[in-house]
Amino acid sequence: MKKNPKKDITCFASATIGQRGQIVIPVEIRKKLKIKNGGKFIVFLTSSDAIVFVPVNHFGEVVSNLNKKLVKLRRLTESR
Repeated sequence: MKKNPKKDITCFASATIGQRGQIVIPVEIRKKLKIKNGGKFIVFLTSSDAIVFVPVNHFGEVVSNLNKKLVKLRRLTESR
């Protein structure tokens, strides 16, 4: 069964980079993640040149979810 990648996206908006390299996170996303002024993020650049911002207080959850997906993938590849 293929997972619909659109279900992984719960909020969509655009952002602009200012002269000093600052990005304003759209209000819908800030509210959903309860991001306050001064919030800290871990920033990744993927191999497909996507920039990913993960709030520090959500990082453990993100890593845990990725680990679960890796375990499933490992089981699929081992069973072949």
